[in-house]
Amino acid sequence: MSGAPKVTHHNGLVRATFQREPSQKDKNPAAFEVQFNPKNIEFDKKVGWTEHPTIGPKDNALEFQTLKPAGIRMELVFDTSQSQKDVRTAWVDKLLELTNADVDPSRSPSKKNREVKQGVAKRPPIVIFRWGSFTMRGVVDTIKVTYLMFSQSGAPIRAKVALTMKEWSPDEYSAGTANERDDALLHKQLVKVEPGQTITAVALEMGTDWREIAEANDIDDPLEQIRAGMRLLVGW
Repeated sequence: MSGAPKVTHHNGLVRATFQREPSQKDKNPAAFEVQFNPKNIEFDKKVGWTEHPTIGPKDNALEFQTLKPAGIRMELVFDTSQSQKDVRTAWVDKLLELTNADVDPSRSPSKKNREVKQGVAKRPPIVIFRWGSFTMRGVVDTIKVTYLMFSQSGAPIRAKVALTMKEWSPDEYSAGTANERDDALLHKQLVKVEPGQTITAVALEMGTDWREIAEANDIDDPLEQIRAGMRLLVGW
């Protein structure tokens, strides 16, 4: 992903980071840099297959249902034993903030979200995890904290955090019959954005609504996210 922050220290070590996706309120959110890189990252990707009820030895076909979101798991360690600061306020709380339901879906320019009634429940933010060339765009699924050491005053000064994330998947990968998915893809194409072209201009040229394009490409802020050379999935 172009423009991704790369945190490099004097010894050449690149730290893993978590960053909220830019929004209308915060167009350049700060990246949270871990204190110590994880020892490993577990990545898993599940594919949904359904076994049909069968009679006889040969009739055992599987039917594809959906591509499920990928997931990652990691363990992070935070330590404030030297400073004796509370490890929660120094480190752990910054991760927990990524689970706060403070994003209002109704502020999205997509057609679907514009029709949501006032008072819609908020959701946690989309998060981009980066470590060198490894990137995942998703949501924090679980955070499990174990406090391992305490100061004389009883404040925790070392913590082990087990964290899992799930990939934020586009609507095109949602479940549906094979015919429905194939029909949807037949009526979509990738359109290259030309220099100076806006999402509205693309929509007019393709005979569709710009909000439909924003929704299909998961674009929250067309003024900031549309740039020359990018390809947009456009349906009609």
